[in-house]
Amino acid sequence: MHVKRFEGPTMNEALQKVREELGPDALVLSSRNRERGSGRFGLFGSPVVEVVAAVDRDALREESPREGARPRTTADPSWAELGLSRALIEPLEQELGAVRTLVERIAGAPPAEVSLAAEVAELRQLARDLGKRKEREEASRASGCCLAAGLAPRHAGTLASESEQEVRRGADDVTALELVLAVRIDRQIRAARDDDPPIQLLVGPTGAGKTTTLAKVANRLPQSDGLAVISTDVHRAGAAEPLRQLARELDVTFVGARSPESVMRALDNLDARRALIDTAGASPGDAEAHAELVRLREALGSRAGVQLVLPATTKESDLRAALRRYRPLDPEALVVTKMDESDDLSNVLNVLLDEAAPPLQWLGNGQRVPEDLVIPDPLSLAERALGLHP
Repeated sequence: MHVKRFEGPTMNEALQKVREELGPDALVLSSRNRERGSGRFGLFGSPVVEVVAAVDRDALREESPREGARPRTTADPSWAELGLSRALIEPLEQELGAVRTLVERIAGAPPAEVSLAAEVAELRQLARDLGKRKEREEASRASGCCLAAGLAPRHAGTLASESEQEVRRGADDVTALELVLAVRIDRQIRAARDDDPPIQLLVGPTGAGKTTTLAKVANRLPQSDGLAVISTDVHRAGAAEPLRQLARELDVTFVGARSPESVMRALDNLDARRALIDTAGASPGDAEAHAELVRLREALGSRAGVQLVLPATTKESDLRAALRRYRPLDPEALVVTKMDESDDLSNVLNVLLDEAAPPLQWLGNGQRVPEDLVIPDPLSLAERALGLHP
């Protein structure tokens, strides 16, 4: 190989010297800018471009038949000696080729095709496509979180779609998903009000926690209004004793009633403005017990509201079955008990987010009276249900 250094004021002039002396097939090995000094230490020198190029020696010795013709080079195995340099140069050659093709296409294209407006429109479309892809990915992650938390696909899809809008407003994925779930839960919450019916009838399956819930509610009511506690669960030995003891502690009236008629007589004879009625739990197949509850509800009429008490530890299919059984009573509120005994709230939320469910009024999370009866907090429920925080 013949390697030589060339200098020129510009890169073009230096390359021209390479081509004149080594021919068009010369390979540029390196280039750099430097100062060619005229003073001591090269100060006040002029800038030059230094190019190091190489060519096969045999190609240099080839002479054209015409005197003075420029030396030519041909393919020769000695080029293998420059394999490393060629490997470094080839990517640049490919990029230059692509740029050359693009320039040629633009040069030969109609002006409208390569207009600035067209380029901007193409970039905008690309940005929209990327944005949509990002939204789909975010929606997929949000939907996956909901499904992993046990929420039904119909709810997961809706929540994922709504969370996309919050992300576009600047919220992060986790905050957005929790926020939209909290909003959906909040729509299904109905807090107790002063203008609620003065008589409240508590119904629900056996073991749901009706008696304990009644005791907690009774302790929250102002005693100056006058309160009566009525139990229809008098057929089981000792079943009414907790409420009898509660009435003594609160200094309110207690009545045990065996039938809807006896309940109505008791209410007519009482001076109390408010009454809480505890009912016996009924198994799913006990049609007679459910029929008696319907009769009591009809007798009470608009004077009473119905609170359906269901435990959080019940599987979703059983919760839905209970809703169907107690629907003839037209419950106005839902009380979910045993929250402290359940790690998975998907069963409760899937039911609660359905339009057919009564609004949530209370959460029972323990046996303490009255501390363990709380007003539902939508954000806390959303965080607990999704489990996205440690």
